[in-house]
Amino acid sequence: MASEEGEMSTISAHDLAREIHSNQDCVVLLDCRPVFSFSSCHISGAVNINLASVMRKRFMAGKIGLPDLISSPHCKTLLQNGGSGKVVVYDESTTDPNSLSSNTTAHLVIMALSKMGNTPLLLKGGICEFGVLHPSLCEVSVTPVQRAISAGPRATTPDCDLGARVVSEG
Repeated sequence: MASEEGEMSTISAHDLAREIHSNQDCVVLLDCRPVFSFSSCHISGAVNINLASVMRKRFMAGKIGLPDLISSPHCKTLLQNGGSGKVVVYDESTTDPNSLSSNTTAHLVIMALSKMGNTPLLLKGGICEFGVLHPSLCEVSVTPVQRAISAGPRATTPDCDLGARVVSEG
């Protein structure tokens, strides 16, 4: 995905894990997947950017900005101040930034970040690759229904098969 600002940069799962271990407070992680996918599994500390159809239209029309979609005050401050840390955007499994369609949430978020003066990085391979390589840095929520299903003959987590830290929801 080339933009007016130039070629989109990526970060590998291993480099992101190294960055998280050494500088966790200065890494902003923006998960651009649907809420259900985010709730099922995400990188610890990530903020979900949910652009449901109505929000997407308002966002694309410039009626709301990226900071309006971020629930974490710390992340919001880092982004608005063009902080010295890294801003990493990820989706399910994109490996090539040139394959991102211009209407995907990840692409829209990357463009908004660039306009704000940030230099976003796309996580190469998304949550699927990161979760397989660094499951201890991910959170997987298990609902009572998922727990009952996983007790059956085949235990997997939604979207990606991660051996990650499990956060029980009741």
